[in-house]
Amino acid sequence: MNHLITERLMKMLTGVLSLILICVLSGFAIGFIYLHSEKFNDSSHVHVVVMSLSTLISLTVASLLAVFIHSPFIVSILLGIAVGFIIGKPLKVFAIVDGMVSGLMGGMMGLMAPMMAHLSPAWFSIFMDAIFILLMAVILKLLFFIKLQPREKELLQDKSESKTLSS
Repeated sequence: MNHLITERLMKMLTGVLSLILICVLSGFAIGFIYLHSEKFNDSSHVHVVVMSLSTLISLTVASLLAVFIHSPFIVSILLGIAVGFIIGKPLKVFAIVDGMVSGLMGGMMGLMAPMMAHLSPAWFSIFMDAIFILLMAVILKLLFFIKLQPREKELLQDKSESKTLSS
């Protein structure tokens, strides 16, 4: 009896901590986009950022909701579409459409992921968190790179080109 209570508590704790982690990192990235949206309008990387964030957030949240509360199909899809809309809103109309479609795709894949992974809910949560943190770090690095002024971008690219030529 005591083992069952401990197992349920562990499952609930990992789920709540995972969702808090996702909300904090996602909120930071989305807030960054909203604060610096004027710098992203001229960039060709906007669609990559919107697609990546929408898919990553909706995939992770939908898979965790599927594992921990067995959320219905429609909830995950609507969540993915909403996430995509929120991410694409400060940018162009194409970014909104891209975000909504990518969020839809991430929500559907998130529902299927726990069925494919034969892991306990706690290990599945840890696995999804590790993937989320890794990919969010790459996306945040891309966001900071896009935010740089054109002159700073040129200097940064010149430095990297000179390093590759000297190697």
